[in-house]
Amino acid sequence: MKFSHSRGAYHSRSGNSNGSFVRFLPLGGMGNVTRNLYVYEYIDSKNPSASGAIVVDCGIGFPEEDMLGVDLVLPDISYLLENRVKVWGVLITHGHMDHIGAIPFLVPQLKAPVFATRLTCGFIKEELEDRDVKNCQVNEITYGQVLNLGSFEASFLRLSHSVPDAAGIVIKSPAGTFFHTGDFKFDWTPVMPGQTPQVSRLAQLGDQGVRMLVSDCLRIENPGYTLPERAISETFEQAMRQAKGRVLITTFSSNISRIQQALDSSKKFGRKVGFLGRSMESYTQVASKLGYLDLKKKDIVEPEALNSLRPNQQTLLVAGSQGQRFSALARIVRGEHRLVQIKKTDTVIFSSDSIPGNEASVNAVIDELVLSGARVIYFETTSPLHVSGHASREELKLMIALTRPECVVPISGSFRHMELMADLAQEMGVASQKTFVLKNGESLEITDSQITRGPLYGFKDVLMDGAVIGEVGKLILEDRKILSDDGLIVVVVLLSNASKSVKLVDIVTRGFVYEEGDKSKSLRDGLRAAINRSLEDTKADWGNYQKVDRILANSLSNHVFKKTNLRPMILPVVVRD
Repeated sequence: MKFSHSRGAYHSRSGNSNGSFVRFLPLGGMGNVTRNLYVYEYIDSKNPSASGAIVVDCGIGFPEEDMLGVDLVLPDISYLLENRVKVWGVLITHGHMDHIGAIPFLVPQLKAPVFATRLTCGFIKEELEDRDVKNCQVNEITYGQVLNLGSFEASFLRLSHSVPDAAGIVIKSPAGTFFHTGDFKFDWTPVMPGQTPQVSRLAQLGDQGVRMLVSDCLRIENPGYTLPERAISETFEQAMRQAKGRVLITTFSSNISRIQQALDSSKKFGRKVGFLGRSMESYTQVASKLGYLDLKKKDIVEPEALNSLRPNQQTLLVAGSQGQRFSALARIVRGEHRLVQIKKTDTVIFSSDSIPGNEASVNAVIDELVLSGARVIYFETTSPLHVSGHASREELKLMIALTRPECVVPISGSFRHMELMADLAQEMGVASQKTFVLKNGESLEITDSQITRGPLYGFKDVLMDGAVIGEVGKLILEDRKILSDDGLIVVVVLLSNASKSVKLVDIVTRGFVYEEGDKSKSLRDGLRAAINRSLEDTKADWGNYQKVDRILANSLSNHVFKKTNLRPMILPVVVRD
């Protein structure tokens, strides 16, 4: 499949030199469903002081299987930093981590205010407090409120998603009006009051003229319409009706509508609800405080008081639906949770889809729960157990029909989803040269008369390992891969320049197959011989420390591979007298 160059004309020039234009530049969210970050930059070559940008969303991604030891993947904002782009504001579409999770790490560098709806602001402030970030201004805005941000005018339009207070963003610029959907679907019967999508405003936008629709496309392969969130209630009630003991429900901690349905179903069956996991506790507290969750004290049980209730009087809402290693659910499965252990009378419900890349972790947790004897209900066995927050094909057609855009840019999907969305836009009457499938770092340039491809900017994975951001690169990951596959051999050698003699001090192995026994002794004897041979033949180079290390590493690596067909990491430590 040809990705980014399959649609529209490509221009390799460094930029539009004929006055002013808007540059659209995705720095995350293309080809995957995470780390969303999109730049709308106004460039005025005749009046540079009018130039600047707004950013839409600032989310985290999750490491792929070969990113060993990596905790998070962040959008690459080096374009903004290196070009000293003035950022007038960061606008957030909704409160999921793939749209807000990078704010504590990146927004302080951009020195820009954040704008979001009420519940989304609550989640953002919780993340900032958890990371002890104080230099980030978060502003609550209402639907329809107009923000004047430099050369842009922006307003939020209510859409449906799996978290309340989701919004699409209307962006008015000197080059026309853009509509950025964020993640959305059309849910006509939302669980929360006041969350019905503002379809009339979408139609008004279409009447006024939309230059570019930047649209979610994740579920374009699904025909028809996405089920409403309310469809989950009956599944919860049926599970609780059949359960002999406790019911444990795991879902995304920010899925407040799902949590409300779990609360309502539990109340119906005389169960009190306990919350396990930091994110589950904090997000429900935020939502309750802001009035988005009907959480009464009499319906809640503190985890420490669970033993005061019979198992069939308990529902536990547990963080860790993605199999995160240190989540509450994972610790329960491993028997490491101080308050909860799995019992054979338990029913465990996975009310979420696996995020791409997390399937193995989720399946491992499900398998361990099954082995423990609990009844496990998950998406592949029971429907509807999770409903998506993303629009299916007919809803995407409706979005295009309402907004009637000149240009369509698919986002928040794999490349196959994005290509299908471009095809759908053409079926709906959008010209083929006005549908653009972009990769991260590829830009569009929009003037008042045309929309064309702009330059390709450098983009890389920014990896976060603990508190370290951006320092974990390809070589480090390759080293970790070697260590995880074949282990480590450390060889300590005493080298005497005066007497030109070699003495092997020690061989230490970690994670290598031959750590003891006859095979280990044979290998160690062979390593000693290889050390002596390689150094005896290169005495003239003993003064070159780097060359000696390289000679030893190559010689020992070849010897080990010849004997074992393995390539562990070889670390020579040369001590000189």
